[in-house]
Amino acid sequence: MDTIPIPLTGAFDFKIIELADRFQDTKLGDDLNLCLYDTGTVTVDAALAFYDVVRSRPKGIGVHIHSHVCLMGSDVLIWLAGDTRTLRGEAWVHFREYPRHWLERSEVEKLQDVLDRRDLQLSKTPFQENYLTVERLVKKHLPVNLWNRRVWGSELEEWNITKPPVPASKLVEPEKPAVKKPVTVKSNKQTQMALF
Repeated sequence: MDTIPIPLTGAFDFKIIELADRFQDTKLGDDLNLCLYDTGTVTVDAALAFYDVVRSRPKGIGVHIHSHVCLMGSDVLIWLAGDTRTLRGEAWVHFREYPRHWLERSEVEKLQDVLDRRDLQLSKTPFQENYLTVERLVKKHLPVNLWNRRVWGSELEEWNITKPPVPASKLVEPEKPAVKKPVTVKSNKQTQMALF
């Protein structure tokens, strides 16, 4: 399993491009271990790009993401992009739902738009659109009752959100059907055969 360090800083955007190239060079059945470190601010758009790159990789390449740092906001989506994920023992995640009242524009803002001759067809800013997309994607992996608060590793483990890495070779193998074995049940008078 190859390990790739991913800093959550200004170099993050470059790492997305590097990771996309790495997926093209990785053989099917191989695994990549991505290690998040160095807390910083990753833009919402960069988090969406990372999620897209990881999720659109060739099938048969396993991705495990381990975070050495606490994660907040769109950084949580970066961590959730992997097939499996783990956290440092004392680390936590905190995903905050976007406040719906912030989506509404005040009368003063609407008047200012008219005076500035801005024709806003959309009621949301690009940032709001992106964050709501992150919210929708996080909802696929993280139950809503774990939002808006710090969630520690032990609770994430209870919800099966954190899991140790599973080799990609096991991810692509089809399940083998269970073989039914005949069982002999003896009674006092006669022997019977049964399939379970």
